[in-house]
This record gives sequence, structure tokens and C-alpha cells, in this order.
Amino acid sequence: MGRFRLLLPGLLLVAASMAMAAENGRVVHPQHPDDHAHQSRLVRNSECADCHDCPRPTQEDPCLAPCPRHAHNFHGNRRPDEGPDVVIIDQLAKHYEPVVFAHGLHAGMSEMTGGCANCHHYAKESGEIPPCLECHDADRNKVDLRQPALKGAYHRQCLNCHLDWSHENACSFCHKSHDENTPGATPDATDIVGIPHPRIEATENYFYETGAEEGDIVSFHHLDHVEMFGLGCADCHRGDSCGRCHDQRRKTPRRVDHLVSCCQCHDDKGCGFCHADERRLEFDHAVTGVVFNEDHEDLDCTDCHAEQDFGAPPSCDDCHDDERRYDPAVGFGG
Repeated sequence: MGRFRLLLPGLLLVAASMAMAAENGRVVHPQHPDDHAHQSRLVRNSECADCHDCPRPTQEDPCLAPCPRHAHNFHGNRRPDEGPDVVIIDQLAKHYEPVVFAHGLHAGMSEMTGGCANCHHYAKESGEIPPCLECHDADRNKVDLRQPALKGAYHRQCLNCHLDWSHENACSFCHKSHDENTPGATPDATDIVGIPHPRIEATENYFYETGAEEGDIVSFHHLDHVEMFGLGCADCHRGDSCGRCHDQRRKTPRRVDHLVSCCQCHDDKGCGFCHADERRLEFDHAVTGVVFNEDHEDLDCTDCHAEQDFGAPPSCDDCHDDERRYDPAVGFGG
């Protein structure tokens, strides 16, 4: 009875603490009361939402949030096509065969999001990209969750993207077991290891029916933007990911936010610049009387049409000071 009297105040204190935590909207585990043995006050006082992006994470679905990035520390001067096509990840090959990572494929597609910094979030000022082991130890280290061990870093890095489209986190999905009797993952459309992404050809034109009462049709001359204006995929397709096209659970592909993509360049043209009641054909510069010959074939549109004002007369005087004048009927003359 005396021992119970000694324990009772402590139990009441723990219960009161848990009640206060619940009122504040925080989930506190009695056997692990939010200490995590972190090294700094910042981490000790972390909220569940700092690591989990759902209100009730479970072991089956921890809904881990992406790890914080330090891309501002990335000083690498490498281009995606300078890296290796394939990287063999074999530092943690105790239970499974080494992972064949299609580095070239991922690097090329990453230009639409964060580029090299998606994975290589830290590099020295020399521009050399350090190996993951330089910062992430192979041994598990539970002291500081801000810098996970190598296994945790690999898994968080890969799953951040793959769960968005494959919705699969079984070990056999990426790993082949040393035990031949252990069944591997069934190959399906999500298996890209060793298979290069097919080249995405630029479709010549897109015609969108918007449903608007006036100007229902938007004609987008895709190939002109690529070849004539010199735009790269990432110039318009910013923030796109594999999940936009390859989500295994989505029956219809996500639609592109054309208002954002188009208006980053066409922000002051008015509705009629894009919207019309019928389809518009591609522009043929020859109808103006100006045919591009070898002297002008390398010019950008804005070299003659300042600030993308294509309806204005060409500013030939910027290059030609011989007092010639342009006449649409006869071309250039004295």
C-alpha cells in the first residue's frame, strides 16, 4: 500500500502531462514521451508533423514527409548528362543483391523539378559531388533524425518519389533477395531498371476546347515553342514528376495547368491572344515577305521583335544602318 502511495503522484503527473499534450493536438507516446534523444533543442521540441504528413501515422503507413533539403548548399557544376548511366548501390548488400540504379534516366528527368539537387543536396564548393557515405554513416544512428544513416537516407530518397506513382514499398519491388527461394517482385509497368525512358517527341500542335462561351478553342503550337523559340521541356513543365504520367492508381492523367505554364510568358496579351472560336494554324513567316535565308536563320524572334511584340515592324536598324527600308511587297530596298 505504501509503494502505491509513492507511485500515485507520479502516475497522476504523467496522466496530466498526456492530457495537456492531447489538448494541444500533439500525439505523445507514454513510453517515448517526445524526447527521441535528439542533440538539439530544435529537434527535441519537434512536432509529429515535422516528420509525418498525416494526423495518425502507423507502422504500416508512416506517411513520412520528405526530409528537409539543403539545396542552397549545392555548389555542383555538373550537368545530368555528365553522370553515369547506371550506379550499382552495394554498400548495404547484406540481405539483398546490389541495387541497379538507372542514374542517367533519373538525372535526365530531374531537370523538370530540382535537377541534381533532388538527390545531391550537398556538395563542396569545388563542384565535386561527394558520396552519400561522406555524410550518412552505414551504421544506424538514432541520435539525430536530421541526418539519417545510409540505409534510411537511401530509402527516404527513393520512396519520396516512387510512392507517388507506384504506391508500393515492398522490399522485393526494388531488391532481389540472396535467397533464390524468395519470390521477387512481379515485373510490371513500374519496372524501369535497365530500361531507358523512351524519347518524348514534341507533338506538333495541341488544340484545347475550353468550354468558354467566347474563344472556346486555344491553339497551342507546341513544336514552334520548341524549335522556333528554343524552349526546353523544363521551361514549361516545371514541377512535373513521374507521378503525373505514371500514377498506377490514377485512371486519367493529370491535366497541365496551362494558365500557369502559358502566362509565365504571355502575361499581358489579353484573352484573345490565345482564345479563338476556331483553330489557328502555325505562323508562316514567309507570308510577311521576309524569308529567312542563311544570313538570318540563326536569329531568335526577339532579335527583331523586341519584347515579343510580334505585330510590330522588325527593328532592322538595330543591325543594319545602311538606310534600307522594309516593304512587305518588295522586301528590303533603298
